[in-house]
Formats: sequence, structure tokens, C-alpha cells
Amino acid sequence: MNTRPLFLAATVLCSLAFASCKQTFHAHSHKGALAKRQPVSIFVHEDDSGDHESLVAIHNALHARGFPVARGKSSRLEVKMSDTWRWHWSMYLKALDLDFIDTKTGKVLAQAHYHNSPWNKYPSRTWVVQKLFYELDQQGVFQK
Repeated sequence: MNTRPLFLAATVLCSLAFASCKQTFHAHSHKGALAKRQPVSIFVHEDDSGDHESLVAIHNALHARGFPVARGKSSRLEVKMSDTWRWHWSMYLKALDLDFIDTKTGKVLAQAHYHNSPWNKYPSRTWVVQKLFYELDQQGVFQK
């Protein structure tokens, strides 16, 4: 029996599976968009879980960059968090989106997005938030 075609098919299928094992991080903004260290509040999109670990990581990342985290109307900047979870062997973070919105004008000043494939590992939500803020740092969003 010739096993070469079977081996070739298995190799192609494994290659496709590993090619789909990726995480993508995107940050969109211009340099200095968040240079003002104004009070910020964190909001969760109404249809999402508001994962506690992600919220704490966002709070810590903002605090590390000099943003005082406030509640209510005293904030000048809102960070809207939107998370999507899926089931694959166990729950995993499929997507995390952050929008930085000026409360006075309603303008989106910066965005950061994370998307995970279902074949990937289950990364720490803290690591995902740190990586999103790193992507924003690389674009100079927090620089004066």
C-alpha cells in the first residue's frame, strides 16, 4: 500500500492548522493622541462580560502610564472595553477591543484590538492587555 499520498495529505492539513494558530494585535492612532494625563474611566460594552482580570490589567496599564483612574463625570477620557469569549476545550478569549474616547467631544482618540484563533493557546488576559498597550506605546500614542 502506498502511504505517500496519505502522508502528504496529513502534512498539508497539519500545516494549515498551524498556520491558523495566530494571535493578532492592532493599534490605531497617531503619535501623542493620549499625551495628556487626564482622569480616565473604564467602561465595559453592555453586551460583554467585563472580565475582572482584563479590567484590573487595563487599570494597571493606565496607572503605569500616569493616568488617574476616576469614576463618573470627573473623567475626561473613557476606555471602552469589549471582550468576546468562545468555547474550545475550555473558555478562551477570542477578542478584546479597547476604544479610548474623549468624553467632551465623543471622538475616538485611539483603538487597540486583539484577535485569537480557536486553535491557539489560551493566553493570560493580563498579557493580552500588556501587549495591546505595548502596541500603543510603539506608535507613540502616550508620548508628549
